[in-house]
Amino acid sequence: MTSPDRKGILALLDHGSDLETPPFQRTFAWGGQQIDEFWADLKRAIDAQPSNEYFLGLVVLDSANQIQDGQQRLATTLLLAAEISKRIDRAKVAGAHDVQLANDATATVASTLRQSPSAPLRISPQDQGVLLNRAGIRADLSESTRRLDAARSRIGQHLDGDLTSRPTPDARLGRLKQWGTFLRSDAYVVVLRVPPKDAHNIFETLNTRGVRLSNGDLVKSHLISKASDTSLAITKWNEVTDALKDGNGRYEKDLETFLLHYFGSRYAHTTKARFFADYRKATETIDALAALDELIESAKLYRTLAAPEDSVNTWAKIGTGTQQAIELLNALKLKQLRYILLAVLRDFAGKRPTKTGRNRQRNAILKLTAWSIRGLVDGRTGGGDAERTYIDGALEIHRGNFKNVAQLKAHFRKHDMLTLNDQEFEDRFRSFPFDRPNAHTRSRAILYALEYQKIATKSGLKPRDTLTVEHVLPKSPAPGQWREFSEEDRASYTYMLGNLVLIDGPSGANNQLANKEWKDKKRLIRTWSQQTPLTVDALKSQRWTKKRIRERTSDLAKLAVRTWSA
Repeated sequence: MTSPDRKGILALLDHGSDLETPPFQRTFAWGGQQIDEFWADLKRAIDAQPSNEYFLGLVVLDSANQIQDGQQRLATTLLLAAEISKRIDRAKVAGAHDVQLANDATATVASTLRQSPSAPLRISPQDQGVLLNRAGIRADLSESTRRLDAARSRIGQHLDGDLTSRPTPDARLGRLKQWGTFLRSDAYVVVLRVPPKDAHNIFETLNTRGVRLSNGDLVKSHLISKASDTSLAITKWNEVTDALKDGNGRYEKDLETFLLHYFGSRYAHTTKARFFADYRKATETIDALAALDELIESAKLYRTLAAPEDSVNTWAKIGTGTQQAIELLNALKLKQLRYILLAVLRDFAGKRPTKTGRNRQRNAILKLTAWSIRGLVDGRTGGGDAERTYIDGALEIHRGNFKNVAQLKAHFRKHDMLTLNDQEFEDRFRSFPFDRPNAHTRSRAILYALEYQKIATKSGLKPRDTLTVEHVLPKSPAPGQWREFSEEDRASYTYMLGNLVLIDGPSGANNQLANKEWKDKKRLIRTWSQQTPLTVDALKSQRWTKKRIRERTSDLAKLAVRTWSA
């Protein structure tokens, strides 16, 4: 290890410094808060009278000039230099100016921003464009690159605000020169060079300006550094993140939850804070490439759980109703079930699923859904006890100890996760607050699931996103309307499940129905598309009264008992 070396941060980034990031490093992670703090600290120092030196912290490099810590600060400084350069160019074309001053201002940042085949700071291949390409951002770039774009925009706004009080080109050029000079010498870092054997451990233990390394960063770092073939490991890690990407190309939110659910379904219970230490210990005897293969397999299955509508063929192979069951669990925000559902998808049918294995998976998914609905109305689906029940069940499936649904059911009963008999479930379901004044997702999901149960030809049910929830008794009727219901009645009856119907209508259907009386709502609804079975039944009602809402709520509760039988 060499002695620490003091260096102006722009000088460290100059062309020819040949800084790189190792393949296991995370890409750009700073958000608005970190950018604002970075700017505020620098501005406070440059505006001090006289201006102060500002210590930007330790930058750790290995003997190959790879950045082990300091990447976020270096990348953000590079963005700031690019924005300074852009505003120098603007000042030069804004009017008459001192040419030498403009040249001097440009000189403070030019050597940092000069491009070459080997650019001075490679944050990652997909981020290079946003750091050095002034043409802008391509829409198909990564989530990290979107953050870089946002960071650059935010820095530019701060810089514009700083220049507002300087109306002339020379005043702006003078300030921009001051900024460049400050970053080149007075805003400094201490560079520490370490041997390669120490570099990876430093990456795992250091944090940067309050943005803690995510579990995804740490697992990526650990497995790539441990792998016998770095290039292949990087490819496999990209397969993991690609498998988790949503329609907008984002994966990082799902990556964190996936890792926790994967570990719980495969190894043991852990927490976000303990995850990496537990993962490293659990996989210390497993080849890194094999560990990555495991993650790829489970990530693909996890995505089918997170977005079942994107995996229609997978659910069709498992069996009728499974996709709808997972959609229901997602709408009810029962994500804890993913521990055991992941194990069901990965392990319950064997490595080469047969028809029997697929049936076993289907029965498990439908029953787990039914037990979860019963647990929800009984207050038993959340919290640590429920999570451990799901994890323990997942581990028993993974180990091959649970081979059928009967064993799963016994496990749920043993842990008091399945306590209601049918009558108790019906009573609890009838009074459970699925609908809330400002949140109708749960009630819509429950109604959709009950509608699905009523349709013999399942393909006859329209996609859920075309259906809207209509409160027959409106939330805020106009004066003189719905006179049978007092204000006190409306507080309880409006949000009862029996007062809700799913409507298949035109855009803005709810606004068209608004506060109309029942007879007028019926007339309008009947002019629209063929409605779902429960709505068709509701339309047969001559009057919409308190008694009718109570009766319909009871009917739905009875249907729930049949739909989600234990």
